[in-house]
Amino acid sequence: SAFNADVVKNVDFYKSGFPARYGGRLSSIIDVRTADGDFNHFHGSYRIGLLDGGVQLEGPVRKGRTSFNFGLRRSWLDLITRPAFAIYNKHRSADDDELTLNYYFHDLNAKVTNIFSDRSRMSLSLYSGQDGLFTESKDDYSPNNDDFNYKDDEKNKYAWGNINVALDWQYQFSPKLFANFTAVYTHNRAKLETTEDEGTVRNGKSEDVNWTRHSYHSTINDLGYRTAFDYRPSPHHHIRFGTDYIWHV
Repeated sequence: SAFNADVVKNVDFYKSGFPARYGGRLSSIIDVRTADGDFNHFHGSYRIGLLDGGVQLEGPVRKGRTSFNFGLRRSWLDLITRPAFAIYNKHRSADDDELTLNYYFHDLNAKVTNIFSDRSRMSLSLYSGQDGLFTESKDDYSPNNDDFNYKDDEKNKYAWGNINVALDWQYQFSPKLFANFTAVYTHNRAKLETTEDEGTVRNGKSEDVNWTRHSYHSTINDLGYRTAFDYRPSPHHHIRFGTDYIWHV
């Protein structure tokens, strides 16, 4: 799952016909809300899976007033593939390439919530996620000639991830009017690097060496705010209104 279930409070999914408060989205909507930490007691959990592990901690900073909730996941697939490919490279035949493949991901959720009064509370949320993939292929070929070797070393590095920060203030103006003010920042990054080093070695000296490198880097930054009001003038009517703004770079 793309979401750490240990820190998720609830998820709303709109396949189509989603409400106007989600803006001009073109596809389906997944609205994920993270849980507040426990305001009275410290506790946590850990999980060990076949491909990843996780830990979650929550508790009060000020009992009854301020709480935190922290969750971290990390895959250990790279800890499995490293020795697996080391064994393969050790026992491969002379005609096969030397191969290396490593993949990992991690994500972190953190939330601090403070209750000012029965009508006002504020929370600061942070999410960070990163995926990485590394591949390497080495070919060392000697065509029945001990004085001549052809070498080719190709490496590929992929990395992509997100950082999201949100400051949220909830305030109840009256029993019928509730407001939510949110400031948000999102940073998305993706990077691809490929390098290839090829050439020949004759009588211990390098010849026809060709080294190339390509690097691609992209980022998306969003900075904005969102205001949402819920007004219930009677048990039979529910009115929502608000505004949001995003500076997209």
